[in-house]
Amino acid sequence: MTMPTFIDGTLVHAASLTSLSSGTNAINSLLTGAVAPRAYIPTSTAKITSNKSIANNTDTLVTFDSAGVNNDTMWAAAATHFTIKTAGVYFAWAQCNFAPTAGGIRAAYILLNGTSVATNAVAGAFRNPLNFGDGNFFLVFAPPMSLAVNATLYFSVYQNSGAALNLTSGDSGSYMGVVRVGT
Repeated sequence: MTMPTFIDGTLVHAASLTSLSSGTNAINSLLTGAVAPRAYIPTSTAKITSNKSIANNTDTLVTFDSAGVNNDTMWAAAATHFTIKTAGVYFAWAQCNFAPTAGGIRAAYILLNGTSVATNAVAGAFRNPLNFGDGNFFLVFAPPMSLAVNATLYFSVYQNSGAALNLTSGDSGSYMGVVRVGT
């Protein structure tokens, strides 16, 4: 028997419809690194739950204690980084909250695929705590980034108050987040 044709094309056989989902998943896996449809948007956030001492005049990677959202397992317990599991375009942000003190500067950086502020920073900010009245916290936002599977993102902080200074978990806290926003 010949399949009938219509103005809009050929009638699809039931057996072909059965394999449609696996074919779509294979194509989507090739293009985006994930099967379709996905029930979630790859997102991960982590925070510190206790104060962390930051040495004077030293770039320091933040080790997070607790995950908020971690639906694509990009963050692992007590890690200093997020590992991308699904390729795509990502947005990353971080907030640092230093203990109040006068003098020096405070800085924060989001690093991509390495731990050197000089060569791996994709976003950064610094402030002199004597020049702002809203406390010792601030946000760092990275622009949208096209990231491959296994790309790593780090949060590095710096302070030069003259002595060790705590990165605090109080008030609005210190944390980092990563979310996939496209393919």
